[in-house]
Parts: sequence; structure tokens; C-alpha cells
Amino acid sequence: MATKQTKKSKVTPQKSSNPWIPILLGYVIITIISISFYSICKEQSFLQDDTYITMRYVKNFLNGDGLVYNIGEKVEGYTCFLWVMLLATMSKFFGMNLETGVQTLSLLFGVTSLFATFHLTKEFLSRQSSVFGDSLLKNPIVIGIVSTFPSFVLAMNNSYHFWAVSGMETSLFVTLVVTTFWLFLRKEQLFPFSWQCTALLASLTRPEGMYVFAMLYAYNFLDTFFSSERNIGATFSTLFQKEKLIGTLVYVLPMLLYIGFRFSYYGYPFPNTYYAKTGFSMEYLLAGWDYFRGFQVSYMLYGVATAVGIIPLLRMKKEDNNVSFRSAALLVAFVVLYSAYIIYVGGDVLAMYRFFLPVLPISLVLLIGAIFEIGERLREKNISVGIPVAIVLCLIATAYMGHANYHEGRAEYERKVSLEKGLVEKMKLTGLWLKAKQAEMGRPLVLAATTIGALSYYSEVVVIDMIGLTDAEIAHNPKIIPEVSQYNRTGWKERNYNVDYVLSRKPDFVYFSTGLKPSAYAERALFTSEEFRRRYYGYYFQVSSLNFGDALYKRKSDIELAMMMPPKGKNPNYTPAFVHDYNNAFNASRGPDEKTLLGALEHVDKVLKRGPSDFAGIYHLQAEIYNKLKQPEKAVESNKKAIELNPHEVMARYALFQYYMSVKDTLNAQTEIDYIQRFDPDLFK
Repeated sequence: MATKQTKKSKVTPQKSSNPWIPILLGYVIITIISISFYSICKEQSFLQDDTYITMRYVKNFLNGDGLVYNIGEKVEGYTCFLWVMLLATMSKFFGMNLETGVQTLSLLFGVTSLFATFHLTKEFLSRQSSVFGDSLLKNPIVIGIVSTFPSFVLAMNNSYHFWAVSGMETSLFVTLVVTTFWLFLRKEQLFPFSWQCTALLASLTRPEGMYVFAMLYAYNFLDTFFSSERNIGATFSTLFQKEKLIGTLVYVLPMLLYIGFRFSYYGYPFPNTYYAKTGFSMEYLLAGWDYFRGFQVSYMLYGVATAVGIIPLLRMKKEDNNVSFRSAALLVAFVVLYSAYIIYVGGDVLAMYRFFLPVLPISLVLLIGAIFEIGERLREKNISVGIPVAIVLCLIATAYMGHANYHEGRAEYERKVSLEKGLVEKMKLTGLWLKAKQAEMGRPLVLAATTIGALSYYSEVVVIDMIGLTDAEIAHNPKIIPEVSQYNRTGWKERNYNVDYVLSRKPDFVYFSTGLKPSAYAERALFTSEEFRRRYYGYYFQVSSLNFGDALYKRKSDIELAMMMPPKGKNPNYTPAFVHDYNNAFNASRGPDEKTLLGALEHVDKVLKRGPSDFAGIYHLQAEIYNKLKQPEKAVESNKKAIELNPHEVMARYALFQYYMSVKDTLNAQTEIDYIQRFDPDLFK
């Protein structure tokens, strides 16, 4: 019986005479990509609001007040120690403006991450192709060129554009994570204990860096265990050899020193944001799953690109100590476990999938590796077109994902950038008004708010962060109101707050980014407090020179509070959940048609039925809706009820002023104007 002979490929890879040629060629391509990346990012240049929280820490640190958000309050409300130190160094020794410098550094590390991704891809493909047969895929020039493909896709990603120009530490963290994996996989160390050093820097940049180190250390343990024929004693003996032990200590000792500093300076072993944000519940898991699914749909071809990336795991050959399989297993494990961590914590509160950006380049490396594997499998089956097919597939996948990552989400990206620019500008102008108000009053102002970045940076007032990111009391001792927090459609993920504590600090103003409408759980919860409803009122201000105006809640003096009539009694049907009806009424009252406005009145009726009896604001909202429905008489009655409950209802008085003027009742009109100028002198400035 004849034996079928296997036809071997005639392709003989050309060897590069100089190992630096593929790297230099790759650098030329990455440089071109980087120029394009930089230009795209600068088209929509902006700073994310949370960047200003970091900058406030830097500013206080440089002023000699310590690493604090509010002077005299030691709270670690940042999660990017290394980023803070870099910004402080840049400003102190190079004299660069913080706003300019933070964006410059952010973009710089966005570019370095493209080079780091190239090196990781090249290392991975070289390892993978080492177990291939006589194939063009082993050619260093081919590997050098194809290794630029993941960098190209990353450079075309709208999410990365958003965060690389935002001024946040994201691009630095991505660079350090990718570099750590590259150095870990290198056969020869770039410098002694190189991957431990970059893992340390990553951990000082973001707490998730510790997760990366733990994963690599666990991989080292398992790799040693299986290499020593599953002998635990031999495994520990190997790991405690002098060189490996020193490598571990290079990471562990500085981290212990840093954690010790954190504990001694701030009083806790983890950043304050960890206590403010974390928690385990089904809501977190569902939010995390939605976050994961959204990223896969938006940037990984509905998850297909991620799924294809596991193909390199299918190579189970024993050549070269199974190096191809083990490196693929490491990267796949990172993608899976890091994604699971993000799902567990509920994703991120900020836009454009920031948390998944360290995963993105690793996933792209696996995708290119998977296509290489497909080509090699075809070659092994004597399909002559296998290698050309693999290279063409790499080109197609790169071109299509680059196009999809950029064009399909570009409108949404530009919308998010526009919203962030508008928010920061609004916060900046309100902050400058508060700074002027503080100077006018001649004493430190205290402000409570939920969106605190540019607002706090420009105002320089004492800020109570109502969701606890920069406030230790709220982070560690939240007081949750179940009827408020069980509502799942606020758009906010931060669920910790403490109304009693916030009001005990007697803030002069309370500010919502949505004007007077409560949105966050912490904002809604305020309205369940009788003290807040009676002590605070809507205060409007104008800055005519800037053509800008806004509204916040102002605290009444004891004398002003005495002007109010005592509550007539409690509503027996009261439930704190009325705040959600109030929010819905607010939203619907902005509706463009009669049907929506009538729906708003239905929400108002729900508030009146199950809300507190002393809630003046709901009557003024009802009046606004009646006015839009062209029912002025009902609007007048509602505004009068609002003023009866709270004489400081400025907008209710202004509406009555307009009504009295329309009926030529100048005496009552003048009375309302007098009250307005007394309670809100900044309204007409």
C-alpha cells in the first residue's frame, strides 16, 4: 500500500542580515502613524473634567499645602500618584502651565504606547513563528512590518483619541502595561529587572497595575511549577533563587514603602476613591457587563476580534519548550481576567471605555497572532495560498478595524468631546464666579457638589464632594436611602452619599451640573431632608461680561430661615422615592409638545401625593408647566403656593413679577422685584 507523501512548502524565508532593519523599518512606519495620531487628537483638543481634580492636588502640593484636595484635609482623592508627581515636576522645574503640560504629557504617552505596542507585537509574533515550519511568516522583515498593524488600529481608535488628549493618566498607564508585557516576554532583558520596574511604575500610576504584577507573578509560579514536573518544592526553590528574589523585591519593597506612606499620610491603605466607588451587587455586575458589551460592539467587531484572538492557544506543539502556547496563554489570560475585573467593579462612570484601553492593544496583538496561526495551519495542510492569505487577512483586518474604529463612532466621539468641552467651560465660569464671591464675602466659602473638577480648580473654595471621591467621611461612612438608591436609571454609578454629614458642614452653596434639577443619587437624596428643603433655595447669578449665567442652591441665614412658616404637617403617604418623580417631572417639563407637558403634570401630581408637604420647588415647577400650556391663572396660583411655603423662591417671584406687569399691577410687581433684589442680588448683574 502506497504511503501518501506530504508535500513540503518550497518557501524559504529570507534572513535579515541585520536584526535592526525590521525594528528601524517598524519605527519609520510607527512614526508616520504617530504623526497622524497626534493630528487627529489635536483636532478635538480638550481636557476632561476629572483632570482638574488631579491638577488641584498638584497646585496645592506646589504651593506647599501638601498632597491635598482641600487645604487641611488629608484625603487621597486621586488614583495616579506617578502622574501627580510628573505634573508637579514638569511645572516646578520646567515652568510649564499645568493645563498645557498635562495635555502635552498625555499626548506624548499616547505616542509612546504605539511604539510599545509595536515591540510587544514583534516579540509575540517572533515567539509564535518560532514553532512554524519553513515559512515566510518567520521572515524578520515580514514580522517587522506586520507588527505595526496593531499600533495602526490603536491609533485610529476614537476611545484612545478621547483619552490620549484628555490630560488623564490613561495613556501613561497603557504604555506601562504594554511595555511590562513586552519586557516580560523578551528573551533577553533590556535592563536588569526591567519588567518589575515598569510594573512598579504602572502600579504607581493606577492601582490596577498591582493586578498586572500579580498576574505576571502567578504566571511565573505556574510556569515554574509545570517546568519542574509539578514539584512544589522545586518551584519555591527556583522562585527564591537570588536573582528571582531580588526581582520580586524590586517591585515589592517600593510598593510597601508607598503603601506605608499612604497609610501614614492619609490613614488608609487604599485610595479614597476605592472606598467611595467599590461594592459588590447585581447592579454593579449588570453595569459592568453592559460596559464590556458596549466596548466589544464598538471597537472589537461585536466581540468577534476578541474571540478570534484565542486561536494562538490552539498550537499545542512542544517545540521550543512550547514557547508559542505559553506566551499566547499569558496574553489571553490577561484579556479575560482584566475584563472580568472591570465587569466586577461595574465598569467606569466616564465616557468612551477608558478602563478597557489597557486591554485593547493586547487583544489586537492576539488577533494578528491568530491570523498568523491560520496561515501556518493552511501551509501545514499543503495549501499553497496559506501564507499569502494570512498576510492579506492581516492587512484586511487592520484596514477594516482601523476604518470601523474611526469612522463608525466618529459622530458619537465628537458629541462626547463637545459635551465635555461645554461642561468644563460651564464649570470654569461658575468656578470663577465662586472665586469672586469668596473674595467679596471675605471668608472661605464652602461648596457641596458632585461634579467637582474644573469647578474646584478655578473656584479655589472648600469643596465637599457629595459622592465621596475626595471626602473620607462619605467614602467610609455612607448613609444610603434605599428608596433613592434602588432606582437604576439615573445615569450615575456612584451610589455612596451621606446627606446628614454634608448638611452638618453648612455649605454656603450646593451645586448641581444640571442646574437646579437633581440627577445623581447624592443630589436626589438631599431633597429627602427637611433641613435642605427649608434651609436652601435656588439662587441665580449672571456674569454679563461673559454672557453667562447659572443657578445653584444657597444657604439661608438663621434670620432668613425664621421668615418661613413652620410645616403644616407631614404627608402620611410620604416616601423618599418622590425624588425620582421630581426628576422625571423636571425632564418632561422641557418637552416640546402638549402631550409631554401633560405627562410632566402627571409626575408633579405624584410628587404632591407622596412628597413632603413643605416642598415649595414642586409648585414652581408646576407653574412653569402651566405657563407652557398657556394657563397663566393656574401658574399664578402655583407660584403663590411656592412663595407661601418658601418666601425665597426667586423664580416664582420673578414669574409673578412678569404676570403683574402684564396686567399693569405695578405695585405688586415692584414688591416682587424688591424681594428678588433682597434674596438674589446677583440675578440682574
